[in-house]
Amino acid sequence: MPTETLARVGGSLATIATVTLPVETFTDEEQARLAPHFTNLDRPVFGLVNLPETVKGALFARYSRYPGTLRRLFLVHLDQPGLAHKVCTAVIAKLRSVART
Repeated sequence: MPTETLARVGGSLATIATVTLPVETFTDEEQARLAPHFTNLDRPVFGLVNLPETVKGALFARYSRYPGTLRRLFLVHLDQPGLAHKVCTAVIAKLRSVART
């Protein structure tokens, strides 16, 4: 995956902080799928919008073990018709079973 390195010098003493950021490009079709759920598609910092909390939870649970970016994970694993409903249903079922015990 292509990356971009940013460097910063600040203060009276030179302090150099280097951050390597992934550089992603998306097809027009991928951009159309991502746009309703991510505040931007071209910068490293973004927000998630219009997603149920259960889907966000599933996204971050998988992201902790995923080698790619969060937006790519969403495209590959979570942006499937009906998946949000399936995730919500599974979480509700699990909560109900825990509440009964």
